[in-house]
Amino acid sequence: MARSRRQRKTQRVGVVTHLLVLAVAVALLVLLDARPTGKAPADFPSMPPHQFYGSAACSAQGTTLPDGLQIRAVTTHETTLANYTLNTTTNITSSRYGYAPALFLVEGAANGDNITFFVGSENVYSAAFSSAALDEVNVTLASSCVEANVCGNGACESGEACDTCAADCGACDVGGGGGPGGGGGPGSSSPVNQTRSYVIQPGTALRDDPLLRTSVASILSQSMSDQQIADYVSQSTQISSAINASANIYSASSSALLTLRLTNRIGKQLTNFIVYERVPKIFAQSAANLTTIAPGSSYSTVRQDPEYAFIYATFDAGETIVIQHRKNGSATAATLSSLALEVYSEGVASVECTEGESRCSGNDIESCAEGRWTVTEHCEYRCAAFSDARCVLQFDQICIEGARRCDGNDVQRCERNEWITHETCEFICAVDGCLIPVREDYGLLAGALVIVGFIAVGYIGRTTIRRRSEMRRFLPPA
Repeated sequence: MARSRRQRKTQRVGVVTHLLVLAVAVALLVLLDARPTGKAPADFPSMPPHQFYGSAACSAQGTTLPDGLQIRAVTTHETTLANYTLNTTTNITSSRYGYAPALFLVEGAANGDNITFFVGSENVYSAAFSSAALDEVNVTLASSCVEANVCGNGACESGEACDTCAADCGACDVGGGGGPGGGGGPGSSSPVNQTRSYVIQPGTALRDDPLLRTSVASILSQSMSDQQIADYVSQSTQISSAINASANIYSASSSALLTLRLTNRIGKQLTNFIVYERVPKIFAQSAANLTTIAPGSSYSTVRQDPEYAFIYATFDAGETIVIQHRKNGSATAATLSSLALEVYSEGVASVECTEGESRCSGNDIESCAEGRWTVTEHCEYRCAAFSDARCVLQFDQICIEGARRCDGNDVQRCERNEWITHETCEFICAVDGCLIPVREDYGLLAGALVIVGFIAVGYIGRTTIRRRSEMRRFLPPA
């Protein structure tokens, strides 16, 4: 009986001990689970691309780049990473690529991977991929080029037409006829289409011709003093040689058109710009025979001979103005030999730049338009000034694009050459993100379980010792 009671007690002690061990194990597991764990922000990007730019040109004389020619960047595993179609048209012997806004960006490779460039089927260049790098690659092509079109070979080829190569494509059909019966009249004559350039000489007519002065004063709605006239004549001396002038005579069927074009190559804006034009009588006997168009101007007929004064409030740097006279009937190219021009200006406005220039202003590309700098593009990474301004990826590195770091409890990523904070950690910062410790109530529970475990061990140990002492009192002496 006594042995049975001892066995049951021993079993109870074993159960309690196992429960205690289990409680301690659970506590340890909870404590282990309290180790910090990290999470990686999902918006961290892959490595930035490798940018290439340059030119492609034909090596052989008499050959040109075919239309739609592509540059391809291919890995050693024959995976195409980038395609770029050259901007080519007929008879173009070279073309740039990779310039803004159409950048040539190679991505999807690891640093050091070999990249092979193909133009058409021609292997032209190899390079090692380097994230965020910028390289100029100029390639010379042989088999990818085609024979250039030649006017006079008897074939009307792509890019040739009746007005550019009559020898191969035949004369242009301008239409019209000679009246009833279709022959003998002005409409049956050959068309005239000729252009001539002029060097404008400094003018004096504004000073010497009272009718011209009266016409100009009428357009300006103000009288002109002798000093003002002298200033206009002085400006004519300064600006005349820098105004590009050309005239075109086109006569076909039963009408003729005389077109005058003037371009401001001074690089500065001109105010109250005056054009004094004497149209040859060989073209028209009187202004009454002409229909005159001069967009942007106010004009007056000085004389019916015909002579005209055109005034433009402003004539911007690089701007081209057009004056046209149309009449019924035919005209000859001799008209161009007798055309006379003078130009004047009230003054030259201050300008910031020369037409066509470009520059970088921070990450913006600015281009010169009408003597002023105008933002034409914003660069994602940065702007770089070469022969022209354009967007690039390369920069003086503060950090490597896409790199990550901890700054105190801030998780930061390198973007456009600066460290950007993406997250501020409540507990601990790690490169891959914030480390989140176990909840505080788990720690309290673990501590409570440990304490309970020690109490249970003490209680069981004390009870066991007491029971054994009591049992020894009932045992017979040895």
